[in-house]
Amino acid sequence: MDERTSAEMNRRRFLKLMAGGAVLAGGAPLWLPFSPDKRFLDSRVEAAWSRYRVGVGKVGYPPDNAYCATRRAVAACQEWPAGAIAGRTVMIKPNLVVGMPAQSGVTTDPEVVRALVDLALESGAGEVIIVEGGPDGAQFSLCGYDLFDGYHQRVRLAALEDLPIDIYRVDNGMAYAHLYMRKPLMEQDVVLISVAKMKTHNLAHVSLATKNLLGLPPWELYRATSTPGLEYRFAMHARGVSQAIVDMNLVRPVDFAVVDGVWAMEGRGPVSGTPVKMDVVLAGGNVVAVDRVCLEVMGIPQNSVQHLRYAADKGLGPADMSTIDVVGGNPPSHPFELPATAPVVDMPQCQPRVFWPKLPQSTDITYWVDRDCRARVDIVRTSDISPWRMQHIHTLRDWTDIPAGEHVVAWDGKNDKGHIVPAGMYGVRVRADSYSPQVFADSYAMNWVAVARA
Repeated sequence: MDERTSAEMNRRRFLKLMAGGAVLAGGAPLWLPFSPDKRFLDSRVEAAWSRYRVGVGKVGYPPDNAYCATRRAVAACQEWPAGAIAGRTVMIKPNLVVGMPAQSGVTTDPEVVRALVDLALESGAGEVIIVEGGPDGAQFSLCGYDLFDGYHQRVRLAALEDLPIDIYRVDNGMAYAHLYMRKPLMEQDVVLISVAKMKTHNLAHVSLATKNLLGLPPWELYRATSTPGLEYRFAMHARGVSQAIVDMNLVRPVDFAVVDGVWAMEGRGPVSGTPVKMDVVLAGGNVVAVDRVCLEVMGIPQNSVQHLRYAADKGLGPADMSTIDVVGGNPPSHPFELPATAPVVDMPQCQPRVFWPKLPQSTDITYWVDRDCRARVDIVRTSDISPWRMQHIHTLRDWTDIPAGEHVVAWDGKNDKGHIVPAGMYGVRVRADSYSPQVFADSYAMNWVAVARA
């Protein structure tokens, strides 16, 4: 989609947001980040002190298969939302990132999805829609999903690219204050089920049910065509992939989560790793809890996945296994080989978050990296209305070798030419490089600071 088409499509929405004070001149979001210890009370988010249940379903002897294991996992967790499903639309989001069969360890087994389709129909769903998309379109046929053509009169496949788009506020978002989403997904009468694949990931460490939502935003509006190193990929990576994953789960919470580990993937996931036959399906009502049990199965430390740590800080689920009941049997365990990944960079913090450069004042930017690396810190302008745009303002620290730990750099409110910037919101972006040619891409983290009027 070119800029003229996108601008025309969003003109009315943009004017509404402007009228409501959602953006400042230049398109920057009028919002400051959350306090990390805050818990948000929402009927769709379980309280931090709740216990969580995750069901385990194992594949037994033939003719037992992924279908049977999925139904066992759902029955064991006792959290299937049958009452919420009755008379409503159920949207099932598998992971079909490329056209490959489930045995590759890359894509969600259609038999896992078929079990959930049948459960939704048994619960009285008015319609069941299996949705997926991507830059090359939905890969249903190549992933074995043709079985759903004519499966039932209330069941259909839908390419996300064919669904209309609108923009929605992300309350207390980490990377975005607003996100474009497919409108049908956001309707009040829709029950969303995330059906992920158990696999490692070379940017996010793991690709499970929480990350699976990153496939929902419209690719045509989140192309990073002008961002060096991210050409033709999601612009969301340039704001921090872990932050964007959490924002997706804030703007559209998952109603039920399933992870297909019948054939999983270790090594250089999410596409180029090694298949591992685990013969297990995990299911539960809380997406973070399901993912944490997956980490146990994969032999991955609970504190090593940044987006799950952020999600717990947001009150979206548990911070560890201490409040999770694993039911239905003991899941298998296998220490997954992990891919080489970029350094972990935590979301930078700015103190103060509003400052007056003309007084003069400055802001201290604190950021943390998990290992020795090269890092760069820039000031940028971003836009949630035109999310593919990112305007460079000032390089605070060019590529520099730094040790693991905490670092601080100050910004005096000036651009690269030494001029004080206009009042408004500015992004602080940290980019880190691991030195290794085995690492797929750099890592990013962002936060925002306000330059006040004189």
